[in-house]
Amino acid sequence: MYKSIGSYLQIFLMSLIIFLFYVWQSVQRVETDYKINCLEKDIQFFKNNNRYLKIRLNELTSLGRVERIARKKLGLVSPGKNDVIVIFE
Repeated sequence: MYKSIGSYLQIFLMSLIIFLFYVWQSVQRVETDYKINCLEKDIQFFKNNNRYLKIRLNELTSLGRVERIARKKLGLVSPGKNDVIVIFE
């Protein structure tokens, strides 16, 4: 009688261990999927931010803008024909 109870208990414990391993594995998969999803969102955010910054850099360093600032804010003017001296070595 005790032998049959012991074998049932062993089967129950093995089944419980297998079930708990399955649950743990499922929880780990869900956590990993969540982390991957968050990282993909971060990647998309940084790609968009990088694209915006490249456009902004091009706007700020355009020659037209630099010339406009030089003329309006700094009071610079284009040199006349006699203002330029070319030095040859």
